[in-house]
Amino acid sequence: MRTVIAAVVLSAAVPAAAQAPQKGIRLERRSDCTNAAAFEMLVSAGGDAWGIPEGDAQGAVELLAATFQCRAFVAHSDRTCDGLGFIPKFPAAKLLAKNCRSEHSLLSFYDAMNRRSVPEAEAACARWYEVNAAQFYKELKGADVCKRAVALILAEPGSACQKLGDDLASQVRDAREKRGIVDMCRAVWTPSKKNCAAPQGLPMERAACEAYGGITTALASKNEKDCPKSERYGGLCRALVAKDQREACEGLRASWQKLLCEHRFEAGQGEE
Repeated sequence: MRTVIAAVVLSAAVPAAAQAPQKGIRLERRSDCTNAAAFEMLVSAGGDAWGIPEGDAQGAVELLAATFQCRAFVAHSDRTCDGLGFIPKFPAAKLLAKNCRSEHSLLSFYDAMNRRSVPEAEAACARWYEVNAAQFYKELKGADVCKRAVALILAEPGSACQKLGDDLASQVRDAREKRGIVDMCRAVWTPSKKNCAAPQGLPMERAACEAYGGITTALASKNEKDCPKSERYGGLCRALVAKDQREACEGLRASWQKLLCEHRFEAGQGEE
């Protein structure tokens, strides 16, 4: 998923030399730009107003996605993700919003499983399956698959995915599809470094799969040392295990604005 986003994001990046117009934004000082109150203004100004060179475009979009994701988790709703889909002049907007909804359901699933809340876990799993329905087998109903998966993972995590594949084998066409169910279960619902390395057809990049494995570990341990190392997933993970998640989300927001504002004022214009 993220490979596609990177290509679209880079096509939308604005070279630093093209910053002058900064459509829709009138922020005269660096402190105005980095102020929390300017976040919505900067987002709604659109991709062509950000002035981020290509080298920083991917990092910027990952921080923005993490900020929205963190807020969605705190709000217990993927409606927060809708804000990503309406960013003007930004070709990746709708894809980012879809991926945000998908990721929100996964994080909600991991959190619910950690708390052993079966109804919440089944609902989050089914929501993930619904968002990504085009990738999976039409013969299988997400709610049924998730109900069985949750029960198996809670009861026998080590063998749950293989057992799920065995249980659903009669509903798919061949052994290849059965294998796909097992791989999906391991990578998506029980991610770990080992599980993310094994499947051939991951529904996400291996790096993202391993990052989710780190997040599940950290959610269980409540220790940010178990979080992934990347700024995008590590920052999000540390926010999720923080005592004050809402405040921690602000750290991601501030990092995104700092990156934008550094480029806006890199020539020293507008300094206090």
